[in-house]
Formats: sequence, C-alpha cells, structure tokens
Amino acid sequence: MNKKTIIAFCTVFLGTMALLNIENGWRSKYIYIFPLPIRYNSFTIKVILIVTALIFFSAIFIKSEKTKKAAVWICTAIHCGILLAVGYGMAVGAYRIANIENERFPVKEIDLAQLEEMTDSYSGDIIFFSKAGCPDCEEAYREITEFAENYPVFINYYDCSLDKVYNMERVDKIAEKFNITQVPTVLVLEWEKATVFEYSPNMVKDFCDYIYSEAENGFYFTDYKTR
Repeated sequence: MNKKTIIAFCTVFLGTMALLNIENGWRSKYIYIFPLPIRYNSFTIKVILIVTALIFFSAIFIKSEKTKKAAVWICTAIHCGILLAVGYGMAVGAYRIANIENERFPVKEIDLAQLEEMTDSYSGDIIFFSKAGCPDCEEAYREITEFAENYPVFINYYDCSLDKVYNMERVDKIAEKFNITQVPTVLVLEWEKATVFEYSPNMVKDFCDYIYSEAENGFYFTDYKTR
C-alpha cells in the first residue's frame, strides 16, 4: 500500500466527516428529499467510517496482496459512496431550502392507514387531530389552515370521528402511544422525537411558535415525498 493511496483515503475520510458535521449542524435539512430510500443519522455513518478506516489501516499488515487490495478497494468504495451521497444530498437540499419560501402547502386529509404509517415512521410529519361537530376543532382548523397557506409547512388532517365505530381500537392505540387525550390536538413528529400540542386557548400559537423556532434551526416540515 503506497503513500498516495493512504493520503487519498485519509482525504476522503476527513472530507466525509467534515460534511457530516456540517450536515448535523444543519439538523438534516435535506432529509426529506434525500434520493435514497433509507434513513440514517450522522452517528451511524461516523461509526461505519471509523470501522472501515480501521480495516483499511489493518490491511497494511496483511501478507496476502490479494486480500489487502480487496480490503482497500472495499473501504475506499464505502467512503467515496458516503461522501458522494451526503454531498449530493446537501447540494440538492441547499437548493430546495433556498427556494422554500416560495412554496405553500394545503392541509391534506389522511385516512387511518396513512396515520398509522406516519406515527410508525417518525418521518417529519405534522398531524392535526380533530372530529366533526367540534366547535374548538373547527376554530383550530381555520387557524392552522391559515398558517399553512402563509408559511411553508405541510400539515395532515385526521378526523377521529371517521373510525369511531369500526376502528376505535386502532385509533386508541395511537392516542395512547402519544398520550393524546382530547381533540383538537397537533402531533409533531421529528426524527426520533414527538411533540404534542393539546387543546388550550394558545394551542395554535404555541404550535406556530414551535415551527418557527425549528425552522430557525434548519428543520422544515415540508414533505416532498407526497407531492
């Protein structure tokens, strides 16, 4: 293994680590439009990078040239693949974020199957729980719709009364999971994190303030997968 190979590998390794640190500082702005059908976090990839780096340098002491070359090529391919994927995702994400202020999303009604999928995946969804004939729900819906029409955020609407007769056990299971005891309620699902805004006079305001604060940290609730 010559010096040029080691220098090239170290450059790719350090470059990838640097990009991951930048991406982590952005709080995964591009996570929703990342082209690969996988989810990941910076810590996991850093572990992969470090393990492959150890394998790479361990290959120096392998006597078999064939095995040594195979180890070097595999480790280098993994590092280059991660570097290209993260770099591409950040470039596309930066472009979309730069233009996000010009985009608006209507409130979208979802069914129970979609609700279950969202609450299982934690993929950056906002869900507004309501039911027909509830005056507080109607007022909150009007305010949330107005917010969605004037700010780039994607909100899903679920009417609990639709499944009250035949699927109440499934609805109750979701309510119990997130400790939802009343409607209207807004559930915000981020990466491995759930925030619940139950009904109060300031519910919509508190919810909007939270979304603004998350946007300042680089987390935008705009689900490009469904567009």
